[in-house]
Amino acid sequence: MNKMKKYIIATIFICAAIFCINFTNVYAQDAGNGKTIFEKRCYYCHGFNGAGDGPVVPRLDPKPRNFRDAHFKFRTTPFNTLPTEDDLFRTITKGVPGTAMPFFGTLLSESERRDVIAYIKTFNDRWQSEGPGQSMQVGSGPAMTPETIAKGKEVFDKAKCFVCHGVDGRGDGPITKTMRNEWGFQYKARDLTKGWLFKGGDEVQDIFTRVSTGLNGTPMGSFVDLLTEEERWHVSHFVKSIQRANKPVTISGGSIMIQSIMLEAEELPSDPNDPVWETLPLTEIFTGPQLMVVPRQWVPSLNAITVRSVFNKTDISFLLEWDDRTGAQDITYKDAVAVQFPAKFKEGVQKPHFAMGIKGGAVNIWHWKADYNPEAQKEGFQNIRELNGGSFFREMNAKGFKAPPKIQGMDSQGVTGASHWKNGKWRVVMKRALKTNSKSDIQFQTNKNIPLAFATWNGATTDLGGKHNVAPWYYLILMTPESNVIYVYIALAVIMAVGAEMWFMARLRRRFKPKTNQFLNFNFTKDN
Repeated sequence: MNKMKKYIIATIFICAAIFCINFTNVYAQDAGNGKTIFEKRCYYCHGFNGAGDGPVVPRLDPKPRNFRDAHFKFRTTPFNTLPTEDDLFRTITKGVPGTAMPFFGTLLSESERRDVIAYIKTFNDRWQSEGPGQSMQVGSGPAMTPETIAKGKEVFDKAKCFVCHGVDGRGDGPITKTMRNEWGFQYKARDLTKGWLFKGGDEVQDIFTRVSTGLNGTPMGSFVDLLTEEERWHVSHFVKSIQRANKPVTISGGSIMIQSIMLEAEELPSDPNDPVWETLPLTEIFTGPQLMVVPRQWVPSLNAITVRSVFNKTDISFLLEWDDRTGAQDITYKDAVAVQFPAKFKEGVQKPHFAMGIKGGAVNIWHWKADYNPEAQKEGFQNIRELNGGSFFREMNAKGFKAPPKIQGMDSQGVTGASHWKNGKWRVVMKRALKTNSKSDIQFQTNKNIPLAFATWNGATTDLGGKHNVAPWYYLILMTPESNVIYVYIALAVIMAVGAEMWFMARLRRRFKPKTNQFLNFNFTKDN
């Protein structure tokens, strides 16, 4: 009996040892496979040693995660703790919007993604010494109502969120203009109006999680000890409510039409803050970095521009708006915007290159550049809430990017306007006559698809010359009341055609009904 007990105990120990060995081998195999995948897919940004120093890092903003310091932003765990495996898996699967981190949900299998996570955990001893924090369970929360949004605005002010995120939530708070991150770059508080760029998700539950857990390695701490759970839900509702409904449009699937609305007024609005602008349709267009010509813009300094337009019998006017958290200028680097048209309008698909045209395809460029304001420099931009950007407008022409654009003579300078910066947003009005005497100018026609393209410069990020943001060709149409008549004619034509067809078919049925019945009732036999 004693021998039997010894055999059983020995067997148990042997089985336990085999299990431990196998478990260790499985973990090592998973981490080893994760290393292979990491060095194939991830090293470009995160570096071979996971230090966030891959070869493309100089061209990235924001910078990739440094796994060796184990500071992870997107977690469901308390501030300054490690994320759960599910947190990391979610980030790898969905990616991080607004950054170079793609989604790997379709590129890697689930087991491959978990292998990469196992390898990431080898970069810092904290994973073995303390492990992940306790995941916070986030429910659906209270229903979002006008009352909860209003309470959320009160919490937003009470917690002084505007110090970083700005009064209107555009990320233009004074603190973000003075603080620097580990790479020496200015901290950029999230622009709360652009939900599509929320890196951790833009749903109310996502926002509540960020407010509760904070973002490790940033000035955004946890508000668990400062705000009640109810207050955190309310401020999440407020943040959700100020997200813009219109995401930037792209040209995938077809061109985008910018409508210019006709007014009977003798004078078009020239003030950027004229209430007339708020009554007009807008189009928000994505802008990306200029990568075609040296000096290239590797990272977009501005990511969208909003366009509204109005015209009358003699003139046309545009309101261009874009978010700029600082409005900062100096003598050399200034904020600027340009609208480009083909110099000669021709209907059809053939257009000059959107990067300043081509030889044989000249373009007409309307350009605005902000005035340098030394008084604002003295006060410090973190204290500036409002700026008059001046009215430095000029018309230029170009036939390709190999030569600088040619500024038109004073007798051909017809573009006028005004500019204004407030609470993290530029508003610039450009106005010109519909028709001019210059052969280098675009001559506007109503109810035609007129190509136009855009470019923006951000002085705070040393944009200058070819280093800027661009949007390719879109289309502008000057809509007249008469242009809507064609839709009435089309509708009437369709109704008449359908009615005529129905009348004709009814006549045919009445005329051929007896014969058709005889034919259908005819009894075929072998003799037939």
